[in-house]
Amino acid sequence: MSNVFILAAPFHPNEQKNFEENIRKGVANMEKHCANVGQDVCRTLFLRMSATASMQECVKWANDYFGQYPDTKVELILLYQAVPAVDLKTNKVAVSHCFLPVPGPNFGQRTAGRGSEKFGIFPLIGTVHTNPTRLLLSDGVNARSFDGHYVFQRGDIFHQHDASPGPSTFELRNPAPGIFHHAVVGDTVFSMKGSQDGRLLLLP
Repeated sequence: MSNVFILAAPFHPNEQKNFEENIRKGVANMEKHCANVGQDVCRTLFLRMSATASMQECVKWANDYFGQYPDTKVELILLYQAVPAVDLKTNKVAVSHCFLPVPGPNFGQRTAGRGSEKFGIFPLIGTVHTNPTRLLLSDGVNARSFDGHYVFQRGDIFHQHDASPGPSTFELRNPAPGIFHHAVVGDTVFSMKGSQDGRLLLLP
């Protein structure tokens, strides 16, 4: 018997406070080690976001922080999120690396009068995007946005296959975190191994 369970709840208001606290800690550490730097240095605070974090909201909160503390000793906040994402057109899963820079009030002073400076990011697997992935609830045809929500899901979907003698092909899939497709051939169930929550272990 197949089953799917999905639970969604809006983000808690404390999410913004927790995010700003992480910025505050990072800025305090930055000020401790490099409070005074030359004009050729752009102090950057790198924050890795969880898979459930709304990158759009975090950009807004980072700008709010710079608005409250315009003299902070950081010129740039770089938000990073790595999540396994499904392309709804191709139904393929890949690791999506999203980087969103949030320049502070002093960022322009560091770049004034200097040529264009760029840096490249080249992950070993997956693709790099500046457009955040979206959290969607989809039945394969229609999709509903779940941005700004915590989501917990578990599901096992079983597909019956012909058990008659001869060649037989089937596909084992993990289309979304916690959701698995299994193949049933006669009395045998074939299942794939995969992460229940879609978390990634990135090793140096």
